[in-house]
Amino acid sequence: MASIFSIENVKFPSLVTMSTDFTIDGELKLFSLPFYGVMWVVAKVTYPKQWWEIIGSPITTQTVIATLGKFSITFPKGFDREGDYLLDIAAYLGPEKTESAGPVTSVSVEIPPFPAMASTKQATFTVSGTGPVPSPISFSMSNPTINPSTVEIGKQTVITLPVKNIGTQAQTITVELQITEMGWSDIAPPGSIVGDQTFGPYTLQPGDTQNVVYNWTAAGAATGKWIVASIFINKVLTPNTGPNNPEIFKQQFEVISPVVSFQLLNPVLVPADVELGKVTQITFDVVNNSTDPQTVNLHADITEMGWSDIAPPGSIVDSQDFGPQTIQPGAHWNPVWNWTAKGAITGK
Repeated sequence: MASIFSIENVKFPSLVTMSTDFTIDGELKLFSLPFYGVMWVVAKVTYPKQWWEIIGSPITTQTVIATLGKFSITFPKGFDREGDYLLDIAAYLGPEKTESAGPVTSVSVEIPPFPAMASTKQATFTVSGTGPVPSPISFSMSNPTINPSTVEIGKQTVITLPVKNIGTQAQTITVELQITEMGWSDIAPPGSIVGDQTFGPYTLQPGDTQNVVYNWTAAGAATGKWIVASIFINKVLTPNTGPNNPEIFKQQFEVISPVVSFQLLNPVLVPADVELGKVTQITFDVVNNSTDPQTVNLHADITEMGWSDIAPPGSIVDSQDFGPQTIQPGAHWNPVWNWTAKGAITGK
């Protein structure tokens, strides 16, 4: 059955020099019309196989969120091996990350395993040459370190991004770090900026490295976030002239944060009809829908619903706390409250 989605008008250079940016542009359509919804587009590049690579050749991927029916995917600094490369592009309804199934292999797995809604016919392009001559102004940004490695909602996360001057001249720069929502959360739709801070200025001699540290606190239950780092050269903001130099370097990193989610099912009462002066056993059911084990506490109130001889409607007539309890992902916790009803009540 043919898909109702399609990837069309894909453009990329058929010949590119080593170590130069490689950019792919394209359009995402629904019934041949521009698709303005949210969809993740993944470009997977398979390197030319070398004689020592017995299992297969390496792969690398980049992911973007298609907006207004268009997408642009860039592999920063391109590729460092001459030869013919394979290019596969696919679109997904959820965040998708392609991982190598081994240290050096073209076999890959998708995490999570969402089915592709659209894909292109496998294409090829060629990388040649020895790469560009070193530029007087050039920087490299390594993958940031995240501490703790698991992002906890409501707690501080320390993001450290190493920035190195690999040019031939000293430069004064500022660095802007943005954190962008990748998946749906309870605070922001995909593409929303949920963290933004500028650091510097820093003066870096050729070969110097500056660690940029961002103390960021995550808010809301998020499925994944991007860290986008931008470097500005001698950026000076004034009311009259604005920045005196444009942004010239940008790099994107991906951080997956856990989903923290719980479900509280209706409690079970035994006996079902509450009798005054007798014990009613109330069994609660808490489900951990999170991606990691969670330690939780449960607080229960019994509230007067109708008029009684002890409290008006809305009054809390009894309370109980349970926990702490560690619940594994997908597991249930069933605390029990043996409660005795008091007074002549009409309902609780």
